[in-house]
Amino acid sequence: MGHKQEHYVTAYEMLALVCALLLSVCVTFYTSNASDHVYGIVGCVANCALWMATLSSAFFAVVINTCETDEQVSLLVNLYGRNLMRVPMMLFVWGCTMLFLEFILFFKLNVDAGFSCSMCLGSCLIVAPLFFHSMHKMGWSATVVHEQARAEQRLAQPPTTEDLHATLGLYIETKGTNPLAWDCDDFLHYLKKPHVKVTSP
Repeated sequence: MGHKQEHYVTAYEMLALVCALLLSVCVTFYTSNASDHVYGIVGCVANCALWMATLSSAFFAVVINTCETDEQVSLLVNLYGRNLMRVPMMLFVWGCTMLFLEFILFFKLNVDAGFSCSMCLGSCLIVAPLFFHSMHKMGWSATVVHEQARAEQRLAQPPTTEDLHATLGLYIETKGTNPLAWDCDDFLHYLKKPHVKVTSP
């Protein structure tokens, strides 16, 4: 299965938007308490990670959008490298982690460093395993779905005359015997099955 241009562009555009929103939140927290050095360092690292994630995601979306076909996108990905294509996602995760640490430090420095902060952090740690499990399970599920689609495309064969005859009979039963009600694209939709490779009319 080739690399779909629209999928890449949509993913990087959404990632750039989310990173930009988190960056604005991070900058707000960073400028709220400039006296503590540890807090400042954590905020600075979070800002840098989210800033680079925003720019790299937007740049990737623009570059991929300049490709004219999915084949060009596949060539671009192979030349650039799959691991480097994940850099914006890695920066996003890094930025989110540091932003969460910044939240904790902000709470300790400005709200309550005692029992309330411990309760808040403990509640977050209780829910964290469920969050990470759900994120990991979604990634695993998406990988399985994509691998299945790739396998089906590799094994797909053109339809036989028997398949065409049977599908045409089913199509006529559904649409009626009036030829004016028949449509080529609509008929091809009936032929689209996981094990069948349908060419353009």
